[in-house]
Amino acid sequence: MHETATVTVALKHGYRLGETALRQAVLRELTTGDILDARAASERLVMVPGEGPALVCSPSGMGVETLRRQIVRLEDGGEPLQGPLSVAQMGRLHPDDFAAIQDAADRMDAASLQAAERAAARGRADGGGGGA
Repeated sequence: MHETATVTVALKHGYRLGETALRQAVLRELTTGDILDARAASERLVMVPGEGPALVCSPSGMGVETLRRQIVRLEDGGEPLQGPLSVAQMGRLHPDDFAAIQDAADRMDAASLQAAERAAARGRADGGGGGA
């Protein structure tokens, strides 16, 4: 089974939970299931004039839905807030902290993509046939 990579992000302002400010976010890589669930959650049924109903996916909604699924927990030594966060909880993050989480998730996604591209290139360099 594939072990999911995680990264810890410092939150400048912290997420207020009672008297505590949770100042670290732990993120993990996205899974295929996360992407499928995020897409379903970001779809909306709209009426298209002359065509009828259609499902549309909001790119910004998809971004928030994938990001919230990447958050394993918010913590600061005490009782953590387990993820995934709800959209309402995401909205309570300070913009600087939201940006820090987004940047870390983007770097994590880029590293995963680069690893996949290197693996594909390695297969092409080997001849791609895999046979004897």
